[in-house]
Amino acid sequence: MQPLRPEFLHALIRRESRSLMQYIGESYPWAGHDRQAALQTVLDVAKHEQHQIDRLIRWCIKAKLGNPALGAYPQSFLGINFSSIEYLLPLLIDDQKKRIADLEWSYISAPADSHGLIRDLLLAKKKHLEKLQGLAIPTSAPIPAAS
Repeated sequence: MQPLRPEFLHALIRRESRSLMQYIGESYPWAGHDRQAALQTVLDVAKHEQHQIDRLIRWCIKAKLGNPALGAYPQSFLGINFSSIEYLLPLLIDDQKKRIADLEWSYISAPADSHGLIRDLLLAKKKHLEKLQGLAIPTSAPIPAAS
């Protein structure tokens, strides 16, 4: 059995808890009246992922690995406060894809005791990616001509 490595799990938790999705969940994205449902879906996704991250944190505490320090969000996120949901969706989709790839690699390297929770987070992220892709408005759609 692989020994528990708190620094590995703490780094994983820190990365996920300071993701773009979590930042958007705490900021105030803007959406027009017709896109309120899309905005609510994004906020629900952020909340669900936070719940999955909280489960990992509680597991670390129960396993006596300590409470990971989360730190601050990246400075690059500060410029997207109050951005529109249309601007944010492509960013969130790209970030989600990168995080899924990173989590798949982390799953292989993680202590066996944490595999179930990491797998749950990974599966949730994959489902959320599909939801986000369904919310995005294609940019190649023709613009209707003014009459």
